[in-house]
Amino acid sequence: IPGVLYSNDAGNTWFAPTGDLLSTDSFYKITYVDALNIWISGQAGVIARSTDGGASFYRKTSIPGAPILNIINAIDALTAVVVSSDSITTTEVNTVVRKTIDGGVSWLDLNAGAPLITGTADPVGHASGILISADQNKIIVGTSYTQNVSIDGGTTFTPIAPSMDASGWHLTWYPDYADNPDFVRHVGGTNVQVNESTDNGVTFISTRIADPIDIKGAHFYAEYNGYYFQLITLCNPV
Repeated sequence: IPGVLYSNDAGNTWFAPTGDLLSTDSFYKITYVDALNIWISGQAGVIARSTDGGASFYRKTSIPGAPILNIINAIDALTAVVVSSDSITTTEVNTVVRKTIDGGVSWLDLNAGAPLITGTADPVGHASGILISADQNKIIVGTSYTQNVSIDGGTTFTPIAPSMDASGWHLTWYPDYADNPDFVRHVGGTNVQVNESTDNGVTFISTRIADPIDIKGAHFYAEYNGYYFQLITLCNPV
């Protein structure tokens, strides 16, 4: 069964979509555009899109380079950006950004095709989130050590100085579909913190550090209300 399921009754029952997904596909991110258009991204360059609300998914042209980790964000049926890494280790430095304007038929290299940098000798880390504004000018990328921000549609990216207090595992924002969200939050990371930007990615500050909850994902349905995905490690009693 493909690693994607859909429900049309508020989660009471779940179904495997039709289409051409493989049982071996592994997915990391789903982006809901509207009631019909949904994008998913995963390993080995796999990108797929649904135009019928998730009932079926069809693979698009794979991201070049067969990256290990793909994180996607889409703003309509044709336009999406992907941040990709060829490793999931925290020392990863080959993290790149690409964009499609034809529904995933082809992909354009952003940042002149160069990997994101930190501006220091520290690693940028693997891909953990990406946000593109509705006007396509601002792109915010989160990695396991830092954030990179573009205000020119991805031509150039400016890194925020990396540190453990700037790291994260998942980038989220509210309101979801606002051109300029009220806040952007980067959660998880080395210190299991929440890094928040209220100026659309220009600056980030840590609002929670060394929380005992091991945050791996988050979604906010209001400014201060939302859900965390927690990783629980099971240990044998001693």
